[in-house]
Amino acid sequence: MLATYALVLVYGDRDARVFVHVMLASALLTLVATFTLDRPAFAVCGLLIDACVLGTALWIVARSNSYWPIWYAGFVTIAVCTMAAQQIFPHYIPSIYGLVAGFWVLPAQLVMVIAILRDHRAGLNSGSVSYT
Repeated sequence: MLATYALVLVYGDRDARVFVHVMLASALLTLVATFTLDRPAFAVCGLLIDACVLGTALWIVARSNSYWPIWYAGFVTIAVCTMAAQQIFPHYIPSIYGLVAGFWVLPAQLVMVIAILRDHRAGLNSGSVSYT
């Protein structure tokens, strides 16, 4: 994650930088919640954190001139739906939900890094589209 953060700070546009800050903040909040909350409270907190990340991803999708936010929002949507399913069906094995939700972080970051590097090579990182 730190490598993604550094790469986006160097090569990403404004939207990518905003989003990577949100990702870092969500990771830190999740880490704090892991050590301070019990399991049921952590599950709800994790769902709220991921929902905020999804909201940010959708906001960036609406204003970006790149395609990677659409893919990232899709991966985050899967993670949020998985965490919501954990709240709806708590009698299933909780570790399965964590593994499924955690799995989608890897392709999401991979898509983001590859797309930002390709945009940089093509000279498309001039910033996001302004509608004002």
